[in-house]
Amino acid sequence: MGASKTNQFTHEEINLSLIGRALAHPARIAILHHLKQVGYTRSLDLIPLLKLAPSTVHVHLLKLKDASLVNIVYADHGCYYIYLQPGAMKRFYAFISNVTEND
Repeated sequence: MGASKTNQFTHEEINLSLIGRALAHPARIAILHHLKQVGYTRSLDLIPLLKLAPSTVHVHLLKLKDASLVNIVYADHGCYYIYLQPGAMKRFYAFISNVTEND
């Protein structure tokens, strides 16, 4: 969607769409599952877990960060720590619950 079209949507609608896009890839779902289990991880630890190239893992992490689902803390020499953004999914859960309430 072009930048000129986003002004017709609320901030909440735009944020929910970013979360939806971030959740639309199995690698990103796997990252979130892993973080839920371990609390935090190093970027280097995700490479063998996902069996993806470092650059690909980095792109997936940036998508999750753009959706405010994870925080990234840069350490040194290309290594960084990733952890779940506290309460990040609550708005999305509330939206899904509201949409599916009468189903």
